[in-house]
Amino acid sequence: MERYDDGNSDENIIKFINKTLELFDLEQETEEIEIQKMLSHKSAKYLQSIGEALIKLHVDYNEDISSITTGLNGMMLVSLFPPTSKKQLPAHNFSNGDIVQLEKYKYKINSSTCQSSSKENDESSVRAVVFKVFKEYIVLSLKELPTDESLLNSSLMITKLTDNVTHKRMKNAMNRLLGKIYESDDSNYNMNIIKVLFNKKK
Repeated sequence: MERYDDGNSDENIIKFINKTLELFDLEQETEEIEIQKMLSHKSAKYLQSIGEALIKLHVDYNEDISSITTGLNGMMLVSLFPPTSKKQLPAHNFSNGDIVQLEKYKYKINSSTCQSSSKENDESSVRAVVFKVFKEYIVLSLKELPTDESLLNSSLMITKLTDNVTHKRMKNAMNRLLGKIYESDDSNYNMNIIKVLFNKKK
């Protein structure tokens, strides 16, 4: 008594995978909308207060540690430090592997107050990956140095973006699983394992 499904296990598994892929896309789209809404309506200081941004960072060329180095596969590693008056980074939610936006830290005048703000489509902004986080500074990995040479000589901010890398990996895994189903027959070893995983076979 090995089988205890309804006889349409392959079809049910395929439906489940396709529905999961749809939900992955919906989740990604929702996250992107929420992040863009937050970036466009909240000040950089507010984003830092909730741990989603770090502001007033700088490349310190006077530090003993080299602030700009070359890592594996030619990636550029850039170390960013807090203001000189601060010994450590403020509390934040950044961790290794996070996708971030690196840009100049700017100000805009709103009524009679001075607020910091992030401009999503600024030409000088670049995407990077958090390579390593220390108490005193954070290291970003970039494919290449920004074309705007003034960027790394400016006061900087980083903002956490949607982790589309994880999203792509999950979709690729489900698509590979779907491919295994289409290329296997009912007696195939891979298909038997898949059915066990989906509780369609003992």
